[in-house]
Amino acid sequence: MAQVKPKAPAAKVPAKPEDLWHEARLIPITAVGGPADQEQRATSALLAVLRGVPEFGRALLAQVGAPAGRIRTYIEVQFPDETGKVPRPDGAVIVEWGKKRWVALLEVKTGGAALVTDQVNAYLDIAHARGNDAVLTISNQITASPDESPVKAKHWKAVALRHLSWWLILTEARVQHGRHAITDPDQAWILDELIRTG
Repeated sequence: MAQVKPKAPAAKVPAKPEDLWHEARLIPITAVGGPADQEQRATSALLAVLRGVPEFGRALLAQVGAPAGRIRTYIEVQFPDETGKVPRPDGAVIVEWGKKRWVALLEVKTGGAALVTDQVNAYLDIAHARGNDAVLTISNQITASPDESPVKAKHWKAVALRHLSWWLILTEARVQHGRHAITDPDQAWILDELIRTG
């Protein structure tokens, strides 16, 4: 009598894309190497502070149109496209309130690196296809307001393109810290560490 092989368990399909993403870490484990490693470390640390210091996170994200709510942050988000390539935004922010959610994909540049129009356009396409709310770019390029972008990117009506400079981010951190707006001493220390890195 032939033995019947047991069936392999079915692969679990993630309920949401973020089920496959990595949560941002305050102390990233990426090795310090070239500009890509520097960007990943900076992205992870900033996103961890946004989540870990909610008052700062809400104040900063309000400038790019995010509602108040519970902040979750991720790095190395992946979305396979039709061609088999895997565009990889540097991070994502999800703000949840009740049963609603606001989702922004991030593109981050550090040092003198400038944003690349094709890269920003690719993330705008992904955000549009997936019903996300915004693409947020962060770099040392300064604009008059978060509504202005340093690149001439395509326009999707349903997806906002917002920009924050590192200068603006650190200024907001200093304002929050200087006003003693962060009541939790551990969170105030974390915010102070972000300011010291700038």
